[in-house]
Amino acid sequence: MRTRMRNRMGLLALALSATLLSGCGTDNLQKADSKVEIEAADSLLAPACINGKYGYIDANGDITIQFKYEDAQVFSEDDRLASVKFSGKYGYLDANGEKAIDYSYDYAGVFHHGYAVVCKDSLYGVIDTDGNEVVACAYDTIGNVAANGLAVFSTNDTYGYVDMKGNVAIKAVYEDAAEFTDNGLALVKKDGKYGFIDSTGEVVIPLEYEYAESFKNGYAVAVKNKKNGFLDAEGEAIPFTYETAFGFASNGLAAVQIGDKWGYINAAGETVIEPVYATAYSFSDAGIAMVTEDGKYGYIDENGSYIVKPELAFAQSFAGGYGAVQDGESGLWGFVDPSGNQLTKPVFKAVNGFADNGLCIVQLENGKCGLLATDGKLKVEAKYTALGNFVKVR
Repeated sequence: MRTRMRNRMGLLALALSATLLSGCGTDNLQKADSKVEIEAADSLLAPACINGKYGYIDANGDITIQFKYEDAQVFSEDDRLASVKFSGKYGYLDANGEKAIDYSYDYAGVFHHGYAVVCKDSLYGVIDTDGNEVVACAYDTIGNVAANGLAVFSTNDTYGYVDMKGNVAIKAVYEDAAEFTDNGLALVKKDGKYGFIDSTGEVVIPLEYEYAESFKNGYAVAVKNKKNGFLDAEGEAIPFTYETAFGFASNGLAAVQIGDKWGYINAAGETVIEPVYATAYSFSDAGIAMVTEDGKYGYIDENGSYIVKPELAFAQSFAGGYGAVQDGESGLWGFVDPSGNQLTKPVFKAVNGFADNGLCIVQLENGKCGLLATDGKLKVEAKYTALGNFVKVR
């Protein structure tokens, strides 16, 4: 199952590439000072690491919480708490850097819907924002709490669901299980087959599929008789006729493989963009999709017209209005805008996509991370060995 239960959401550190930067003008880039104004930059906090110690900075690059922790995770926007490790144990800080929950856990996760996963003696439970242990640390694994107040747990390699009073709401009878989605359904696996249950444990969509994924944008990918199709919340199917499929994007289009080519369909199962690509990926919120031909990557719009022809060695899906593209010779990364215009030359060793706040974590040749803004300049100097996503907490 691609959607797993326990999501240990720690500091977002960029993966290293084997290719070193050289002769790409990165010295000037390191000194660049972006003039892009980030809305309420001092209210955005992100975990960062220098010399093995973790703390927090704002989007101006100013230190807001001192670098004295052994580990740190992103803040929860709703609950304004962040997990940190101090003297070998995890606890929580508030947005002012004050201790909110004692350092008493072997691991402590990010808060979701007012609850966070914690670990003691290799067993997992759940606490609330006051530090009360609402689910005892008694499970082999436990997932994030969904909007309906249930979390998936495992014990002895079987999966079930627990509520926030510590009661088992759905018995552990499944071989695998995923978090409940916004439509109130959860993907489960039993006897080698996949289906969906509601919060009472009632089977809503029969466990008869060879594979399935959690619901997204109203539909779930499923496999039956070795063919891919789609299910809605009532279990009605877009016919299982595709070799492979990706989930529906927010624009109502899904990438599907027909024979040996990929194209796009709408929710009625109608072909909207003909299957002419070697591979096709889901559309981003900007209405741009990544495709491949002859081993090269490019981008198309919702009409199937090329924004960037498939001439790139590698690329990433658009995020925050920009796409990360890789130079074939140097292996370095740069960015293009929705018109295919270059935002930056390929000078980065590794990149993350742009967030909605207009910032992107990038890594330079010395392995240090900083923040790139939408003018193609560094907003925050690249001096951190690890850097996490910014969250608005003030």
